[in-house]
Amino acid sequence: MKLAHFLFVMLAIGYTSAAYVGLTTGPSSLGKILIHAESGRTLYYFTHDAPNQQSTCNGACTNIWPPLIGIPLNDASLSGVAGVKARADGTIQATYNGMPLYFYHLDMTAGDTLGENVNNAWYVFRENVIKFTQIAQSLFTVDQNGRSIYYNGADRPNLPPMCNSDACASIFPPVLGFAKQDAASSISNAVGFIQRANGQFQVTLNGYPLHYYYGDSAAGQFNGDNKNGFFVYNHMVLHSGIVNTGTGGATPLQVQLCGGAAYCQFENSCFKNETYIDASGQAVTKVYCMILNRGLPAPHLDLRFLNLDSNTLQITGLQQTYANSPIWDFFPSRANSPLQTNQGHPWSYTIKAGGGGLTLRVLVDSRSMTLYQFLNDIIGQPSVCLDNTQCTNTWPPLAGFPHSQLNMNLGGTLGTQARQGGRLQPTFNGKPLYYYSKDMKPGDALGQGIGGVWSVVNTI
Repeated sequence: MKLAHFLFVMLAIGYTSAAYVGLTTGPSSLGKILIHAESGRTLYYFTHDAPNQQSTCNGACTNIWPPLIGIPLNDASLSGVAGVKARADGTIQATYNGMPLYFYHLDMTAGDTLGENVNNAWYVFRENVIKFTQIAQSLFTVDQNGRSIYYNGADRPNLPPMCNSDACASIFPPVLGFAKQDAASSISNAVGFIQRANGQFQVTLNGYPLHYYYGDSAAGQFNGDNKNGFFVYNHMVLHSGIVNTGTGGATPLQVQLCGGAAYCQFENSCFKNETYIDASGQAVTKVYCMILNRGLPAPHLDLRFLNLDSNTLQITGLQQTYANSPIWDFFPSRANSPLQTNQGHPWSYTIKAGGGGLTLRVLVDSRSMTLYQFLNDIIGQPSVCLDNTQCTNTWPPLAGFPHSQLNMNLGGTLGTQARQGGRLQPTFNGKPLYYYSKDMKPGDALGQGIGGVWSVVNTI
C-alpha cells in the first residue's frame, strides 16, 4: 500500500492519535528478521493470533510481550505489508501481513531473539529473498545466500505443507517467514506464505511450500533432489520456435582440410545449430563452427566441401577457384595476423532446413529443443507415460515450473501437474510435455506423428 493512501485510510477510520513507528529488517543469529526501526529490537508474532484479527495477548501477557503501538511505516526492504488493528483497550497495534506485532521483554539490545520459540507459540518474522540461478537449460530456485530450495511432491498448491513432523523437518527444514522475489529476476513467480500446523509461517512459491535440504552444505548443491519425494525447485523457460518434421534437415557440409592430406595441422568442429525463418520466408539452419590450428602460425587455410549442392545458401569465407573447383579461404594472408598455434578461427554456413518434412512453429525449451504431447494423456490428469518404463526412456518428461520467454504469447496456457513420484511436469493447455530421445539438435522434430499418438505442440 502506498504511504499517502495508507495514511489517508488511517485518518478516515479515526486513527488520528496514534504515533508512527518504523518497520525494517536487521541481522540476527536467525538471519535477516523484522525489527522496530527506531530501537532495532526484534518483533514477534503469536501463533494464537489470527491474521487480520484482534490480538489475543492481553492483561498479564503484555508484560512479557509488549505490543508495538502505533501506525507502522515500512521500507522497501520488507517483503510483507504493514497494517494496524485496534486492541481490546482501544489502542492501535501495528501488524505485519495481518499479524499483530510484539516485543519480548527479555530482549535488551538490537539483534536479540530470546523470544524465538517460547512456549512453541512465539516466533520472529524471518525475511527472505527468492533468486534464480542458471544451470544447463533450467533456472534453479535459491535463497539470498545461494542455498538451494526444494518442494515436496506430496504437497498441493495453496494447501498446508505435508512435512510437519520433527523427523521430516529435520531433513527438509521449511523456509520460514516471508519472502520477496529478487528484483533482478528474469522470470515472474507468485511468492507467498502459508501457516504450518504449529502456526509458523512458511514461504511458498507459486503456491508450493518451500524447503531446504539438511545435506546441502554450500551454495550450488542440490543433494536433496529426488529424495523422500522432495525435488529441487527448477524453472523452464519455453518459447515458440521453428522446426522441421523431416529427417533433420539438409545434410551438413562435409569439410576437407588440407586437401585431404594424411597429416593436417588444422582441426574443425561444428558445435551449434540455429533454425529460423529468413527474410524470404525460407526455413534455414545456420551452423556455427571453429577451425583450430595445431601447428605453426598459418597465414591462410583453404577449405573444400565435398557435398555442395543447392541446399547450401551461404559460407563465411572468401570463395576462390583452384583447379576448376571452388575453395574457401578463411583467413587470407595478412602479415600482422596469422592464425597462431592453438588459436581458433570461427566460421559458419547456412543451409536449407528442408529434409522432406513440414516446417512448423512449435513449443520449444530454452535450448530450442522440440516439446511433444501424448494423445493418450488426458487433460488435467497425471501422465500415463510412466516413470522407469520404455515410454519415458523414449519420451523423457519435461520437469520444472514453466514460464514463457519474455511473456511471449504462446497461444495456450502453461501449467504443471505432479508425476507419479511427485516431480512437477509442465503442461500446455492441461496436457503434459515431453522430449523425444532421438531429437539431437534444435530444429529436430523427428517424433512428430510417431505411432499416431505423439505430436509437436503448435503455437502462434
